[in-house]
Amino acid sequence: MWRLALVISAACAPEGRGGGLVSRAADEQAPAPRTATTTSAVERWRALQRELAAARVSAARAAPNGVAHPATRFLAPLGELARELGADGAAVAVLAERALLGASGARAGVPGAEGACVEALRALATEHLAQRELASACERFGDAANVEFGLDRAVAFLQDVRVKTADAGVREAAGLALARAWYDAIDALPAAKAKELRALLGELAARTPATRRSRAAADLLAAWDGVRVLRTLPDVPAVDVEGRPVLLSALRGKVVLLHVFGSVDEATRVEFTAHEKRLAAHAGRPLAVLGVHAPDAEAEGADALPPELAECAERLGRVPRPERGALTEAERAACERLEAHDRARTRAALGPTPPPWTVAVDGAKDGPWSRRYDVRRRPTTFVIDARGVLRYRDLPATELDLAIAALVAEAEAR
Repeated sequence: MWRLALVISAACAPEGRGGGLVSRAADEQAPAPRTATTTSAVERWRALQRELAAARVSAARAAPNGVAHPATRFLAPLGELARELGADGAAVAVLAERALLGASGARAGVPGAEGACVEALRALATEHLAQRELASACERFGDAANVEFGLDRAVAFLQDVRVKTADAGVREAAGLALARAWYDAIDALPAAKAKELRALLGELAARTPATRRSRAAADLLAAWDGVRVLRTLPDVPAVDVEGRPVLLSALRGKVVLLHVFGSVDEATRVEFTAHEKRLAAHAGRPLAVLGVHAPDAEAEGADALPPELAECAERLGRVPRPERGALTEAERAACERLEAHDRARTRAALGPTPPPWTVAVDGAKDGPWSRRYDVRRRPTTFVIDARGVLRYRDLPATELDLAIAALVAEAEAR
C-alpha cells in the first residue's frame, strides 16, 4: 500500500524581515503587487489544494482496492498553474506540491510522475532561489525526505539550494531541512555522516540573534542526546488553554501517556476514547494522560495569523514564557499575543467536549514540546514511567496496554 505524502498548505509567511519586529534590509525589494490574473491563479491554487486534500483522504481509504493515485489527476493542472503564476511567490508552493506529488506518484508507478518531480525541483532551484517562500518548500522536503520524497532526492536538492541561494533565510531553512532529513534517518547514518549532521546542527544553533530555526537546531541537538528510551525527559515550559502552567514533572509518581496530536479529527477522537478507557481501567491507580496540541501552521482563512503574529511565528517561533527575557519589549508583546492566539485555537479545536485531562498548547508542529521531544509524526504517544523516564513510544494498542499494566504495577510497588 502506498502512502501519499502531501502537505496541504499555502506558502508560509515570509521570513521575518519587515513589520514591527525587525527592519527591512535596504537592498531588499518588496514583492511586486499581484495583477488580477495572478490573484485569480492564487484563488485557483487554493481551490486545488482543497481538491487535493479530499483526493488524499479518498485515496488513502480506497488504496487497497487499487484506486488511481492522485498524481494521475493533479500533476498536469499543478504544472499549468505554476507556469501561469510565473515569478509570483505562490508558484513556489505549487511547485513544491508538484514535486512531492510527483515523487509519491513515481513510487506508485504513475507514468510521467518522476519527470514532473524533476521538472518542479529544477524550477525551484533555478527560477525561485531569491524568493523567501522557498524556505517553506525546503522545510516540507526535509519533513518528507524519509517518507515518499526520498532521502537522496531531498539531500541533493537541499544541498544545492544551500550553495546557490543568496537569501540567508532560505539558506538557513535548507540547512535545517537537511539536518531534519538526516536526523530522521539517524539509525542508518554512517559515522562520518552523523558527525557532519552534528556539525551542521551546531552551526545552525549558534546563530545570533536566535531564530525559530536556530532554536529548532538546538532542540534537535538536545533531543539527540536526551530524548532516548530509558532517559529522563526534560521539562518543557508550556500553558494550557486557560494560560495555566503545564509541566511534565508535576505528574511524577504516575505513569504518563504523553499524547501529541495535530488536527482534532475523527481518528483523534477515537484515540481520545481509547485513552479514556485506559484511565477507567486503571481508575484510582497511578496513571495519567497529558495531551499536547501541535497543529499545522495557519495558512489562510479564519485561522490565519495577523501579519505581525505571522512574522513572530516565522522568525522567533513559539518561545516559552521563561525564555522571553532576552527578547525586546516588542518581541515579548508579540509572543504573548501569539500565545493567546494559540490557546484560543486549541480551545476551538477541542470543542465543547474536550478530553478529561490537561492539554498543553504547543502552537504548531514545530512548537517547543514537539521540537524538544523529537516528535517525528502526529499523533504520537510517549509512555513515561513514574520516575519520569521515557520507556516506550508509538506502541501498537495491545502492546501499549500491556506496557501500561506493567508500569502501573511497578509504580505501585515503589
